[in-house]
Amino acid sequence: MMKHHEHSQVADAICDNTQAIRDVLTAIKEEGAWWRSRRGLATQQGLREMEDRIMAKLDDYLQKITTFLDKQGANIDTISTGIDGLSTDIEDIKAQLAAAIAGAPEITPEHAAAFDAVVTRIDDIDTRSTALAEKTKALDAMHPPVPPS
Repeated sequence: MMKHHEHSQVADAICDNTQAIRDVLTAIKEEGAWWRSRRGLATQQGLREMEDRIMAKLDDYLQKITTFLDKQGANIDTISTGIDGLSTDIEDIKAQLAAAIAGAPEITPEHAAAFDAVVTRIDDIDTRSTALAEKTKALDAMHPPVPPS
């Protein structure tokens, strides 16, 4: 099951990516302003310098995105492992309850109602964990391919 610090790592990774995107957008705006201020004065050297600056910003952005995707992949692996463990725990509890009910000499109506309530809660948790697993798969499918190096 994901712990608080793992949720915090996911949030930190998302914040890092958001800041990286802001940095790149700021750099693009700055380059655009530089270009607009020198529209009529462009030289080959000036264009090469601008290209170098843009490519450096792009390389930096791609590195930040790659780092972000690596973190997200690790976070998804952590979530997946937690969901697998939760699903196993749920199945174990169901089996133990079924064995307890089957092995009991006679169950009172109150015990039967309590067991039914527990089974209902387990089924609910199982349904929710399955839905979470599907959402995790959908997140994983959203990852773009690794950019060429």
